[in-house]
Amino acid sequence: MKQIVVIVFSAFLCFSHIVVMNSFAQDGIDVALSIPDQILLGDPMPVSVRVQNKSDKSITIMEPIIRRFGRDTITFALKRPYDECFSEIEHPDIYVGGLKIMPPQPCEIRRFAIGESVEYRFSLAYDFLNSRHHQLLFDTPGKYFIQISIYEPLCVKDCDTSVPYDSECRTIQSEISSAVVVAPADIREQQALNALANLPCEYLLYGPFEFRADCHADAIKDFQQFFREYSGTRLGRRAALSLGIALSQGLIQDDSHAIIETLEKLAHDNDFELRQSALRILSQLKQ
Repeated sequence: MKQIVVIVFSAFLCFSHIVVMNSFAQDGIDVALSIPDQILLGDPMPVSVRVQNKSDKSITIMEPIIRRFGRDTITFALKRPYDECFSEIEHPDIYVGGLKIMPPQPCEIRRFAIGESVEYRFSLAYDFLNSRHHQLLFDTPGKYFIQISIYEPLCVKDCDTSVPYDSECRTIQSEISSAVVVAPADIREQQALNALANLPCEYLLYGPFEFRADCHADAIKDFQQFFREYSGTRLGRRAALSLGIALSQGLIQDDSHAIIETLEKLAHDNDFELRQSALRILSQLKQ
């Protein structure tokens, strides 16, 4: 594998290190979807998408990026335990900014040499319309099915680094992968999960970098209480990420050093996205 590109809006520890990998090759473009076979209720779903050129010529795809505005360059379809069919996740990100009026933007492209492969990482938690209207994707125990689609533009010149938003393209789908969401057995983890559901702006736990002082200053006080009460749980430890950002902006204090100590522990966690998030926040705190 020559390169890893990471695109994350939140990340949590997997309940299991075993992953399900299904790949599907269309005209020499192999798309492999990897997800854990199990996650705990309350955790987002880490998703790894590996794209590989198995043809005998160079290929080009639209760079798979979660885009709030403009054309989708990767789409996620989900079938929940209580659904009869797949539905597309319309907004697989967390966005708390104001509504933007933007002209159509071109789509970046990625060229693959023969045999080259690239891995893209995502983390799914919500279908997030806005801060008041969002749906937790993995909200009940049971078996979930996921399929992703990427896009190959059909008319690309050698000198192009992007294509127009309305370019004609071919859809390339992965095979369907499945994962089971299970309820935590530990009573404290269950209590933390229930407490989180009652927090204002609970989505900050899944998107700590979306913290905004102008709209989350009051909510962060509830996160402080949640952290003090449940710091021994996996969800309680996650709260240190958002609190670390508030700390870096001088909105709260950490007299006991509990937040920084938790971030330092998370910076050595086995989960890639969690580790990178903690390291990024620690770097901000040192500035």
